[in-house]
Amino acid sequence: MSVHPEDVLEFVHDEKFSKLWHGSCKRAMTWQAFSQEKPPEGCTIEEAYAVATALRRCISLPLPFDNYIAGISEPYNWFFVTEDMHERLIDLVALGKRGSTLDSYLTECVSSRSRILLLLDEYLSLARRDGIAARAHDVRSLWTKSREPRSPEDRLARNFSHLMLHIDRYRERPFTFRLLEDLHNELMHGVHFGETAPKGRSRIKNRKPSHLDDPGHALDIILDIAQGRGCAGDIHPIFRSMLISGVFWEFFPFPTANAILELIVRNILYAKEELPLLGWVSFSRASELWEQGMLNDPNISWGYLEPFPDCGEGFDATSHFATELQLMLKELGYLKERLLTIHREDTSIRSALENVRYLNTRQRDILLFSARN
Repeated sequence: MSVHPEDVLEFVHDEKFSKLWHGSCKRAMTWQAFSQEKPPEGCTIEEAYAVATALRRCISLPLPFDNYIAGISEPYNWFFVTEDMHERLIDLVALGKRGSTLDSYLTECVSSRSRILLLLDEYLSLARRDGIAARAHDVRSLWTKSREPRSPEDRLARNFSHLMLHIDRYRERPFTFRLLEDLHNELMHGVHFGETAPKGRSRIKNRKPSHLDDPGHALDIILDIAQGRGCAGDIHPIFRSMLISGVFWEFFPFPTANAILELIVRNILYAKEELPLLGWVSFSRASELWEQGMLNDPNISWGYLEPFPDCGEGFDATSHFATELQLMLKELGYLKERLLTIHREDTSIRSALENVRYLNTRQRDILLFSARN
């Protein structure tokens, strides 16, 4: 059966299809939501979905590795940046960029020693991904130096805090295998788990075979994404950070502590892209709840690994990235509330100290520093 160009043009300009097409370009739609719409006369909703997907794929971004969920090769593993995703990216960049109001509050009002505590929930989530036992009270006491490490898990937590507090020395270095190796060695310094080293817990059951199962290949892909090589060069740094997270969380290129190392790499990537504040957002914690179906938020419409019809255009990962953007903005909102509270307290303490006449400037600074810690 031959298809005439005029028939195709008539179809895509049909009012009902135009509505479906523009709707799918504006936001990521679940198949359930799409299937409730009315297709053009003479075709099914499945056919309209197939045409819309094919059109979107023509202007999509290919992902830099094969799909380990559907077993699809690289060129057919892709995503599309919808209008609302683009708007969310703009919001994240504005809030997270160097010199933004929130970045200034973090830098000026939170001491380096107190700053690490902002990552407590994130560290606990990452430790769970790595199969490492960690309790909030124990980690907090180590980070505030109220006790000394007594176990390999303790030493790992202490090493992590030390790395995060001195991460500036790594930010100017290019992303290479040597950098990743140095970061991992620093993280694992003095940590000896013996023969019972904890193993990362895969997020996906019945995963398809992937080249990423080879640790060397996984590290090569991480470096390509971090450096923006190949097709990764067209992908926004925030999406690239999510891709790096996925490889670390699912394929464990290092013997242990991959998820914890990923946060350090993510922090360095954001610093290089002039988005330092985003390194303090609890992205893993929010993703963990979403993956487990425990995120009770009506604004998050997509479930983890939401099913959709196979229309011969490969794997469309748009919904996945759309949801992770929502999660990041949601967690950034929590961080914003904490920083605003800290800023108000800092301003209040500073104002109170300035009214004490017998204190000189140096004494005020010392008292303010003590209050912050």
